[in-house]
Amino acid sequence: LDRLLAQGNFTECASSKAAVERYRIESDSVLLFLDENEYVRDAHACETIPELYNAYREFCNMDGCKWVMKKNFKERLINANYNVRRINRGWVVYLKKTENGIPF
Repeated sequence: LDRLLAQGNFTECASSKAAVERYRIESDSVLLFLDENEYVRDAHACETIPELYNAYREFCNMDGCKWVMKKNFKERLINANYNVRRINRGWVVYLKKTENGIPF
């Protein structure tokens, strides 16, 4: 109690922080799709939102999770700090797929 009063707050534990992050991903079908398919943010590589959304819908159908509408899909990508832009090809998100954490 003395340490809590001296610090003014609780000390964050790495394992509880990891558990909260894992829960956040597993409770959001868009984040789960990105995590399970090993997508990572990228400054140059991009995929169109419609192509990525179709892959997401297929993932949800196979995995048995509820998918969100395309507008909400794009908003969740933005909220997860993915770079989403409109270019001449339409709406794109800057990311790339990796295999075991290695881009390909």
